[in-house]
Amino acid sequence: MRWQQKIGCLQAVVRANLFGYRQPISCQYAVTNRCPWRCAYCDIENATREECSTGEALRVVDGMAGSGVHRLHLVGGEPMLRDDLGEIIGRARERGMYVTMATSGVRIPRLLDRVRGVDLFLLSYDGPEEVHDRQRGDGSYRVLREAISTLRREGVEFWTTTVVTGGNIDSVEEILETARRERFVSNFHLLYFAGGGEPPPGYIHPDRCREGLRVPPERYRELLRYLLRRKKSDLKETIGNSAGYLRALLDWDDLSAAYREEKCSECTCWAGQLFAYVDSNGDLYPCCDVIGRVPCRNVLELGFSEAFRTLPPAPCRSCIVACYTEMNLMFSLKPGAIWNWVQKV
Repeated sequence: MRWQQKIGCLQAVVRANLFGYRQPISCQYAVTNRCPWRCAYCDIENATREECSTGEALRVVDGMAGSGVHRLHLVGGEPMLRDDLGEIIGRARERGMYVTMATSGVRIPRLLDRVRGVDLFLLSYDGPEEVHDRQRGDGSYRVLREAISTLRREGVEFWTTTVVTGGNIDSVEEILETARRERFVSNFHLLYFAGGGEPPPGYIHPDRCREGLRVPPERYRELLRYLLRRKKSDLKETIGNSAGYLRALLDWDDLSAAYREEKCSECTCWAGQLFAYVDSNGDLYPCCDVIGRVPCRNVLELGFSEAFRTLPPAPCRSCIVACYTEMNLMFSLKPGAIWNWVQKV
């Protein structure tokens, strides 16, 4: 991220903290719900929302830029399945955005030239081949390793993200050792579910824990303590999660419950005030985890600025979702969380 972008973000964050100012400085955009994989912990294949055309997607990006968005995070489904992805990325770069993308790595060796405008790729990495393929689908590990080889050869920056489940928690040490040896940043997310019976329409997380995936809360706490120790000692640069995030989860009362109505003691939830989520059809939400729980606003119908201005508040005030908790810590001006990410991007 360029220093001009960092300064712009900091100014918006300070105004929000001091004066309650609203400006979306980071936005996730699910450019598609299509995906070639069937991950054991994801229900994205059940999402039936339409996909924006190329022209509509470019309008979404223009609306973000006009509203002050500095960082665009492309998600899915699998973003690489969109043949016009290069145009979307190019428009975001033209409008001065820092572009990141979450991907399984599929198509990267063949289509890297189309997506070179991405500043940082976040590759899904769930463990050694047998474990990774069991959780994400046969052949997915080979795709991941080919993507890593291509990105490294071409000098393109990438990190990995690991969803920690009962199926791969024993592989965390191997994941960390691979990241240390190959010199890339590795992030870890806890698994969570919709819970409470039938999930709301369009929700991308399963409503219950599937066979072999559940991790007892105390086992998660052991992992968090372990990651925190390694973060403070020999793997400071390898573990991407901030120490503040790891501590916040250690303080969480019940790790089987992803959301709380109570505010986190460490930070404010800035969903709908400093960041937001755009679904594949242009529906805008404070974050992706409130789909079906609050009314949306469509940015194609209202324009991005008006849709963001009229967003309803999120029904929860804190969560264990890694990307949102990390942003909430930074946007709450926690020095450790800010420094953890500023020095990496």
